[in-house]
Amino acid sequence: MKIAVASESGADGGGIGHFGRCMEFVVFEVREEKILGREVVKNPFYDNHVPGEVPKFLISQNVDILITRAAGQNAIKMLESASIRVVFAQGEVRDAVDRYLEGKLPEASNVCSH
Repeated sequence: MKIAVASESGADGGGIGHFGRCMEFVVFEVREEKILGREVVKNPFYDNHVPGEVPKFLISQNVDILITRAAGQNAIKMLESASIRVVFAQGEVRDAVDRYLEGKLPEASNVCSH
């Protein structure tokens, strides 16, 4: 399973960012509730946001779950139609993944207004 977290800084301790406007995604490879590795993947549309392209990019990365602070409704629909679960959370990247795997991540509301 792959869990992508929208990141403001790319580090495990960095803050969770807005899906379409994050600098990068931290992608965790997970098996049997254990993190096997992680990779920081730059958001190719960070400097030139194009609606619909970031969801396509994550779909191409074979992500199963997205943890983000916020996302637009069209992006959510695209991701969910590709069987990617979208989870809203705040806080630090690594902490959110650990809590998700433990079943203890309190889901936050989508703070995106568009």
